[in-house]
Amino acid sequence: MAEKAIKEMSRASEECTALLPSQEQLLKIFVRHVPAAVAMLDHDMRYLQVSDRWCSDFSLDSSKVIGRSHYEIFPDMPDRWKEINRRGLGGEMLRAEEDRWNRTGGGTTWLRWEIRPWQNLDGVPGGIVIFAEDITRRKNAEDALLDMSRKLIEAHEQERTRIGRDLHDDIVQRLVMLAIELGGVQQDLPGSASEVRIRIGTLQNETTRITNDVQLLSHELHSSKLDYLGIVGATKNFCKEFSERQKVEIDFQSHDLPTSLPTELSLSLFRVLQEALRNATKHSGVKRFEVRLWGSTEEIHLTVSDLGVGFDPEIAMNSTGLGLTSMQERLRLVHGELSINSRPKGGTSIYARVPFVSSSHSVRAVG
Repeated sequence: MAEKAIKEMSRASEECTALLPSQEQLLKIFVRHVPAAVAMLDHDMRYLQVSDRWCSDFSLDSSKVIGRSHYEIFPDMPDRWKEINRRGLGGEMLRAEEDRWNRTGGGTTWLRWEIRPWQNLDGVPGGIVIFAEDITRRKNAEDALLDMSRKLIEAHEQERTRIGRDLHDDIVQRLVMLAIELGGVQQDLPGSASEVRIRIGTLQNETTRITNDVQLLSHELHSSKLDYLGIVGATKNFCKEFSERQKVEIDFQSHDLPTSLPTELSLSLFRVLQEALRNATKHSGVKRFEVRLWGSTEEIHLTVSDLGVGFDPEIAMNSTGLGLTSMQERLRLVHGELSINSRPKGGTSIYARVPFVSSSHSVRAVG
């Protein structure tokens, strides 16, 4: 009697289990109704279920997708994406990524995707679930903004160049002539006019100082030395001139830099250096700064550091000043990044890095 009861209970349990949806069935229901672009595939990369959004985003007919191969529907899929799918089938969960897809029929699609493996009730890998989002419009808008920023900065640089040359070729030359004329007047004065001679000498010295300041300003606005000396020579020269004018000490060192860098990249780093040193001199409360410029396998690095009063980077980024924002924007145009390590009374380090790969030999610059 007991044995018969046990068999009946076992059969009833099996019947109840058969009525319950399996994990795979539940996942199919989820994929089918989720309001996002989602696809469920088996271990052979064949579609088991897709959402309506997946079909609309990729112009697919859901009735003609189930059972077909992912690579049959998307024959132009990049090899790097196929490798990512293989990793997902191997059980690896791949977090959200953004990538470009150059379609065979023309045009470019930007996708943000995430891959998660799924298993059946026995724990056996069943395939992957792909979450995708077409972000082409957003990327196109970002590219348009980036292009606008590039044009604004180019116009800004052209204006800086014009003003710098006008200062150097016109204003500086006129100030030099004024200093010379004052010297001539001083020499022509009779010996009895000693007080006037002293006064003119003072005016001549002040004119010379103004001339030097204007000349340094013209170099900051348009550093022709960047074209002739390269990033290392121009940086070393700027640190020397800046330290002499501001009466501060700048320890500059460089190493392992390529023999040449693209003009846009060099100019971006040079402008970051100028802005960082001006900010440090104005706000740090110290008179000594360190500048490091170096190259690695695929990047160029620049740091400007001090042991001054420091600040809260988040507050500084949200302030009305344009210094940090300008540095970030310049680096973004060359696909670089800016990071700030600072805290109140703990000093500050501005770190810029930009990607650069060169087959040319590196040179070791002495800073």
